[in-house]
Amino acid sequence: SGDTIDGGNGTDVLRVTVSTNFDDESDNQKPDITNVEEIQVANKSDDEYMLDLQFSSGFNTITLDQPLGDVELTNMNELVSTINLIGAEDTNTDLDISVKNAVANGDITVNLNNSDNQLYIERNDGDDLVENVTIHSMGGDENYLEFENSSIVESYTIDGDTDLELYHETTGDADDALSVDAWQLMGGLYFYSEGDDSDTTVLGGTGDNDITTEDGDDTVTTQDGDDEIDTND
Repeated sequence: SGDTIDGGNGTDVLRVTVSTNFDDESDNQKPDITNVEEIQVANKSDDEYMLDLQFSSGFNTITLDQPLGDVELTNMNELVSTINLIGAEDTNTDLDISVKNAVANGDITVNLNNSDNQLYIERNDGDDLVENVTIHSMGGDENYLEFENSSIVESYTIDGDTDLELYHETTGDADDALSVDAWQLMGGLYFYSEGDDSDTTVLGGTGDNDITTEDGDDTVTTQDGDDEIDTND
């Protein structure tokens, strides 16, 4: 569809609820959205929902709210600063974001609340663009985040009060160094690095930590928990 939405002045939220009988074969959503600061998507179907945002701009927050199916946001004109992943525990849903090739590298903040997600962020040509990630892990017994397209990520900074299982996966040439700082996390960190042989420094959370890194000159420091560490040296 070609819906036009202008939020005008103030702080505006656009909520997209995908019904249980949604048919992805009929999907052709290309709205014109301006002056809306946050887009929320609640996919209640089992099918992937795709939203083409090539005609939209100006928002800084994407929220995935209790999804049952995957969500793909394509052709974005900027990299949003904040991503909220809420209430998808045990569903292992994907949020796939692609931006136009001219978008510059940047940083993101990811707020996790009872979540179980895979997050993909890349340019249309497949290049990665996220350099630093701040993660707030809140709600539920444990949050799970599998962050793809992470070959140029330089740091993860993690806090909150809920255990975090974080998978850092890269298939390309990674940066020379990676920092993972969960010292302010009031819980345990399960960190697994795959495909990244850069020098990695990890600071664990206050709980029980399970840290696995690839080949490299790695340093792991933990606090008072019962910890398992594998640096693959």
